[in-house]
Amino acid sequence: MIRALAVALVLLLAPDALAKGKKKAAPAKRTPAAQVEKVHAFSEEPIARLQVVDTRGDRAVVENKQGGAVLVRAGDHLGAEGLEVVKVTLGCVQLKSEDADLTLCVDVPEVPRT
Repeated sequence: MIRALAVALVLLLAPDALAKGKKKAAPAKRTPAAQVEKVHAFSEEPIARLQVVDTRGDRAVVENKQGGAVLVRAGDHLGAEGLEVVKVTLGCVQLKSEDADLTLCVDVPEVPRT
């Protein structure tokens, strides 16, 4: 009984003394965040000739009439007018310039009622 009590006291008072070979892990080094490059997509095309094809999360695929496509996200510039992409939502891209705000959305084909 006294021996069990002595063992319990040793374990409670000095747990680090019995844990040989265990070292505290060094804190993980944080890598710097990747710098996202802002792009000016379709800088020669007017915005009227561009179309949103798809949106996924915070990115959108924008296509011109010739079939060229580019992936844009908030902060990028679009079209010859240089409209800034403010926000990408489900199916739409919100654009802003000094003069106006504009929203481009995916063209959804009409489905006949059954």
